[in-house]
This record gives sequence, C-alpha cells and structure tokens, in this order.
Amino acid sequence: MTIHPFPQLDVIQRAAQQGKVVFDCYRLLYNDDLWQIVIMRTIRLRYLHRQIKDKMIKELVYELKSGKFRFSQPSKSKLNENLHMKNILIIESVVVILEHIYHLGNFEKLLLIKNNPSFSSLQKLKSWGTINWFIKIKLKKIPFSQQHLEFLINKIKRKVNDQRFIQLVFYASMLSLQKQHHPYSYTMIKLSNLLEHIFQESVVQNLKGIIDAFERNNGTSIKFVFNKEEYLVGLNSTKVHANRLLGEINNELDRSGLHSFYDIQSNLNHRGDRIYFQNYQLSSKRNYLSNSGTSQQLNLIIPKQQMNQWASQKGYGVFQEHIPLARKRLLHFSAQEILKIYNEELISFANHCLFAVNFNDIEKMVHLAESSFLKTLAFKYKTTAKQLAMSMKHPRNKRIALVCNDKCKNQTFIMFIKMYDLKLHRKKVLQKFSEV
Repeated sequence: MTIHPFPQLDVIQRAAQQGKVVFDCYRLLYNDDLWQIVIMRTIRLRYLHRQIKDKMIKELVYELKSGKFRFSQPSKSKLNENLHMKNILIIESVVVILEHIYHLGNFEKLLLIKNNPSFSSLQKLKSWGTINWFIKIKLKKIPFSQQHLEFLINKIKRKVNDQRFIQLVFYASMLSLQKQHHPYSYTMIKLSNLLEHIFQESVVQNLKGIIDAFERNNGTSIKFVFNKEEYLVGLNSTKVHANRLLGEINNELDRSGLHSFYDIQSNLNHRGDRIYFQNYQLSSKRNYLSNSGTSQQLNLIIPKQQMNQWASQKGYGVFQEHIPLARKRLLHFSAQEILKIYNEELISFANHCLFAVNFNDIEKMVHLAESSFLKTLAFKYKTTAKQLAMSMKHPRNKRIALVCNDKCKNQTFIMFIKMYDLKLHRKKVLQKFSEV
C-alpha cells in the first residue's frame, strides 16, 4: 500500500531509505499526478482556472521532454507572468522530489516545528545527566556562492544518478544567488531552506560516524545534539579521551572541505566552564535524589547578559539594578493597547526561555515589565506609578488590571501577566510540542 497518491514518489523514498542510488527523477516530471500535487502546494497557482493550468502543464511537459525548458530571469513585467509561473512549478516540483529522497515529509511543516529553536535538541540536552567534557562546534556561514552550491550538488549526486534532474536542481538554486527581488521568492526560499537542511544533514552524518566509531573503539558513551550552526558533543570520560575525540572531529571537518564555506570553531570545555548552546547556558548541579547515589543534573539557564539585553531592547529599564523606565514611544496608544503590548512581549519572552530553570530571574523580568508599564501610564496621565497601582488593583485578586466594557456594556478585566500565567503558558507549549 502506497503512502502517497503518486506511487512513484513512494518508490524513490523507499530506495533512498535503503541506501540505494535513486534513478529517473527527471521522468517523474512527465506525469500529470505529480503536477497536481505541485499545484496544490503552490498558493499562487491553486486558484487559477483549470484550463489555464492544464495548458501550462502541457507546455511545460513538452519543453522538459524535448530539452527546451530554460529558467526565465526574474522580472516584474506582467508580460513574463507565464514564464514566472513555469519557474514556480519547476522549483516546487524539485522540492517535492527532494523531500521524498531525503525522507523529510512536507519540509515546510518540518521547519515550523524546528524553528523554536530545536525543541528536540534541547529536550535531549536536558536528559544528558552526568557529563564531564563538552565539545562545542560552531559553524559560522560564509556568504553563499556558486562554489558552495557546487559542493552541495556533489553531495546530492551520491544519492541521485540522474544528470537532467541534477541540472534542474543546480539552475533553480542558482536563481537564489541573484540579488534582485524574485516574483516567486517564497518558493525559492523553500528550496534554499531545503538545500541548507540537506547540507547540514551531511555534516551531522559525518559527525555521527566519528562518534559511533569512537564509542565502539573506546567503550565510552557519547551524547550528541545539534541545531542549525551549533553542534554539541558530551562525554563522561577523561580529558585524554575528550581531546582525542576532538582531534578526530577536526580531522574529519578538514577532510570534508567545510572550511571553504564555514568559519569553524571547535572547543573543549569542562563541565565547570561557561558553555552556551542555543542562547542557553549549561549548568551542572548535583542531584541528591537520584536512586543511584549523587549524580550530575544538566540544567539550562538564560544568562543575565541576555536578560539585560532583552530589558534594554524593550525599554523596560535596567534589569540588574531593577530600575524601571517609562516607554515614551508608546504614549500615543490607549491604556488597553499598551497593556496588550506588554503582555504579548512577556509571552514572547516566555517562549524564548522555554527550557530555562532560573525562574527567579524570569520573575524579576516580569516585575520590571510591570513597573515599566505603570511608569508609562503614569507619564501618560500625569500621575504617579504608586497611585496608578493602587487604583488599578483587581477587587478580588489584587492584580494590576484595566476595566473594559464589551459591546453589551458589561465590565471585563484585562490582567497584567504574572509569573503564574507564564508557567501555565510554558506547560501548554511543552505539552503541544511533545504531542507533535
């Protein structure tokens, strides 16, 4: 039984999963069923009249079969609209086929899950337990170039033996190197993100190969997480073992040629050092409640420097000394709108520090934001923050709130967010991610 309505996509997916080289990807473009899938994924084409779509696909298939298809150059001219539509269709079809070769499902949806940042990586990191040594690898990307693209195409060639399809991928990707605005930029971004993900996967597979071999040869348990341009390796062993593993990783990065495209930094850190991953600082603490005696528990905290930057950027004031400031640029908004802005910012802050355990610092940020809110309204209404705080207390729970009237003239209260609300929000988000 096929998973996909177009069975040939399942065939190439299974072949790729089994480590086989995939053939005849280009010939998939002759099939009407594939184009129906592509059109349904392309918002710009989805609602065109059926006759127009059928005519366009018929022309496109003829050009592909006869070898006459060429990508048109991006232009805002309406005269080239038909050519632009063909470009969109070809680029989206390349994305669909590559998604199945690399077993990514709908890559667009996959990105939504991974953007926050790498939920699964941070979850794994929290469960590491006792780790003595950390190897941190950071790849700082050099601006994308044709050389970078050719390197990536060679990676794809190891999985795909179809010269015509490889050429389509290459020329579609070359469009992204041009500086002018694309009339089909959204489709182009999807392809660029997919190619970047494929590139990263090749780096990850190389690193996993080294780690697996090192584990077998040395009997050492090694942990590994990654996200975008950061890779973190953890091992509970001696410094000699850790240095040897670092040397093998550096040798592999040299052999792979990644230094041509990335500024690579790799460092060895002890658990007592300051180690950062995805904007979190790693903190090791003893867990005395463990059944197997005392063990190390790995915690993630938001560094105070980031707290200071966040408070400064938003205009709350000075975080470290707890000095709230009025935000004069918000004075032209109504009180309800100002309260909504503060609440939305605090929700965003809670999403930013989803895995952090330094709750005291997070609560301090909430108090600073509340004080800044009161100062802003005090400046707006020419009164004092203390007087406003007294007058805005909810009659039951004594929280800062504004009274609003709905359409039926019933009174409702809009509360200023507290730490309790952020903890509830955090719990819901974590539960939602775990279900995904």
